[in-house]
Amino acid sequence: MLRFFLLFSLSLMLCHPLGAQVANWTFFRALQYQADPRARALGEATVALRGYTGAASINPATIAQDKVLQLATNLSFTDNLGLHSDWKFDEDLVVGQYIQYFGADLGWGRWAVAYQYQKHYFETYERRDADNNPAGTFDSYESRHKITLALSLTRHWRIGVGVNRLTWPEQSLITAPQEEEDEHPLAFDLGVYYERASSPAWGAVRWSGGMALTQWGPLVKFKGMTEASPLATKLHLGGGWQATGTRRWRGRAVWQVGVYAALSKDMVAFNRREEERGGIVRYFYGDPAGPLAVLFRSWQTISACPSTFNCWRDNSEYEDYNAFEQFSWHLGLEVGLAEMLYLRYGRFVEPAYYHRRSYETIGIGIDVHYLAFDFARMLGGGPVRFSDSTYSFPAQQTFWRLTGRIPLNLLTRTR
Repeated sequence: MLRFFLLFSLSLMLCHPLGAQVANWTFFRALQYQADPRARALGEATVALRGYTGAASINPATIAQDKVLQLATNLSFTDNLGLHSDWKFDEDLVVGQYIQYFGADLGWGRWAVAYQYQKHYFETYERRDADNNPAGTFDSYESRHKITLALSLTRHWRIGVGVNRLTWPEQSLITAPQEEEDEHPLAFDLGVYYERASSPAWGAVRWSGGMALTQWGPLVKFKGMTEASPLATKLHLGGGWQATGTRRWRGRAVWQVGVYAALSKDMVAFNRREEERGGIVRYFYGDPAGPLAVLFRSWQTISACPSTFNCWRDNSEYEDYNAFEQFSWHLGLEVGLAEMLYLRYGRFVEPAYYHRRSYETIGIGIDVHYLAFDFARMLGGGPVRFSDSTYSFPAQQTFWRLTGRIPLNLLTRTR
């Protein structure tokens, strides 16, 4: 183990100096946006929470419940009725945006498998030909099909792996009217989960920990791009504490409490290049780290613009951020009553180069064993003032999900 840490430290020192970690310059970033209401309501602090329907999005090692088939879809009750969640990334956009989601998972003994489809629709654009005449329309979106497999190694340890088939539609606004083939790069999820249980006199306690790397894969280069760009890879790590009382009501535990905490980090690294034009120094980014190099290079101190926008005017707008300042923080609290009603509260705080912008979330879960209904409301963050403007992250967002369960063993009852 000591040899590993020495090698890891030496690798960091030998890496090239980093420029800005421009996370917004990655592909399929929207797919890292969690559409699961339970994860949302708990501040996305669920890397160590096992068995909920959206687990494959954060940690593949935590998927499924034993001998239970779960089927889940998001719902919309607004003007855009349908099996999706309305989603607005930019409050100034007039067009409707939405997330389509469908998931299924099954656990059986030591093994578990899950399937997930997720699509983030952004906008419908007008396609134009070489003479700038209208030539139809096309949709801008990101989507994925994910297959996840998990295996329990011992009573305490579990590992998981996921394979993502990503889809990026042909995006050229000025192109010939003929159809272009969509791009379908592959990405991988890796996860590990640990849990240990104890039984004090007043109930049962379970401690858990988890770590996962999501949407990790090779650099991608689409049509018209001069150089390859990285995928939006994210590292998750955290823990959880769950307690259940011994008192029962109609065979159900009267109360349950879960507390969760996690960290997450964008695993992406670019070199910054300077170029002077008209007496103004401008910055450009290139040479992105590949899937192996980014595991080391993304831990270095970065020079980044302290905002949601990329700085390009002068050097004074850039600040240095160490690895600790590049983490997002996530906290979640869940209280269960009679294993039927669940009240949730969450909070997550973005990295320092986003001014530690924070958001609160609330949620409710109703579980009648064969059916579960989950609701989450992101309350949004306050405006963040920069040198020349005030930027407010998206207005409140609401997520609804309906889950159906088919027990393969009626004696099994888990949450």
